[in-house]
Amino acid sequence: MKIAFATPELLSLVRRTNLAEVSEALPAALAREGHDVRIFLPHSKDLDPAPLQGLRDVGSVTVRDLEGETTVTLQEGQLGDLTIVLIQHPKLFGNRHPYGRSEEHTSELQSHSDL
Repeated sequence: MKIAFATPELLSLVRRTNLAEVSEALPAALAREGHDVRIFLPHSKDLDPAPLQGLRDVGSVTVRDLEGETTVTLQEGQLGDLTIVLIQHPKLFGNRHPYGRSEEHTSELQSHSDL
């Protein structure tokens, strides 16, 4: 089965909450079972692409938004047996943490995720 897994964080690349562990472990388990898994995540300012092997540009996608159209660039690399697709757009993701701009916002989400 082909599976597209979208997440704002991944343990080896960017961790802000406990979701990072699940977002890496679940796709890895699915891949071990023989599924073709691609993990999609935004290239936010906290993301460290260093662990990705063979990171390369693979294309771009243009989508309609409230202001007209926006184009995002896609990069693909390997994290062990997992294929990771980074979604890059400097204005949308480049200056933000995975859950927004401020530390306060992330702290609020962290406290809710610990409930």
